[in-house]
Amino acid sequence: MAKTTASFTWQGKDRHGQARKGEISATSLSEAKNLLRRQGISANKVKRLTKPLFGGSKKLRQLIFPLFRGRL
Repeated sequence: MAKTTASFTWQGKDRHGQARKGEISATSLSEAKNLLRRQGISANKVKRLTKPLFGGSKKLRQLIFPLFRGRL
């Protein structure tokens, strides 16, 4: 059975103590933390990226916005 991967955002410090942040793909939160630890990053925050409610399509916003604007 194939596991689905999710994207996670993270903030932390590298081996030299410099602040870093980014995104990583993993199957779970614990795997994301393990991957970061293997790269020498001490993660303070790791959160799953949420998917946009309506797909985040710019085209969709261009269609919906005029409809609501006309009702104001």
